[in-house]
Amino acid sequence: MLARWMKGENIYPIEVEEVLNKHPKVRDCMVTAAPDKMRGQLVTAYIIRTDDSLTPEELDRFCKDSPDIANFKRPRYYRFVQNLPMNATGKKLHMKVKEMAADWTCSAFATQALKRGEDSPSWDFMKL
Repeated sequence: MLARWMKGENIYPIEVEEVLNKHPKVRDCMVTAAPDKMRGQLVTAYIIRTDDSLTPEELDRFCKDSPDIANFKRPRYYRFVQNLPMNATGKKLHMKVKEMAADWTCSAFATQALKRGEDSPSWDFMKL
């Protein structure tokens, strides 16, 4: 569960993952939290695409238009990846992705890239 302490909102990653996985260009996804000074945590989605034309804006619009998810639950960060961390039995390792999200958002490189509006091919991460 992700908690946004400013408003006492609870967000369950599986709810967001179910919506994102309905998108025809999403093969699989994992949702976690990235630290945020104002809200406590921001919803962050790691996406495996089936089509390279998929953009964060397209996913954001898909979530906004979906009746299955409240607006405050939609991801604010999207990162496109080739694979998701899983254990030997195929279970998604949410804690590993949460660590990756925290490391990335806390890094000076990421902060500078976001301020410049860049979407580096090596990171392919975008804040909405």
